[in-house]
Amino acid sequence: MTMNLWLWDPGRFCGVAEDRRRAVRAASACLLDNSADSGRVESAAIFLNPDLDVVYTHTGDGWTADRRPDGSLSWVPFGGTSVLKESPCSA
Repeated sequence: MTMNLWLWDPGRFCGVAEDRRRAVRAASACLLDNSADSGRVESAAIFLNPDLDVVYTHTGDGWTADRRPDGSLSWVPFGGTSVLKESPCSA
């Protein structure tokens, strides 16, 4: 059985969320209250290996965020060059 979760890690904070929207909101909160200058949100697949150990692997699906001088956030998809006009939680 495989399950997808979202990892978020702005600055010294990190966490796991059940969906992208919650992960982005958590990361954004740390960025917007000046607790971090940059962060990321990434999908991870969680599964049991043959020894029945729980393991996860990064999927490569995610975004990095930076706080702009005006206080807004810019989100860029992994491997992307264009900044998203809206946060990934609206996608």
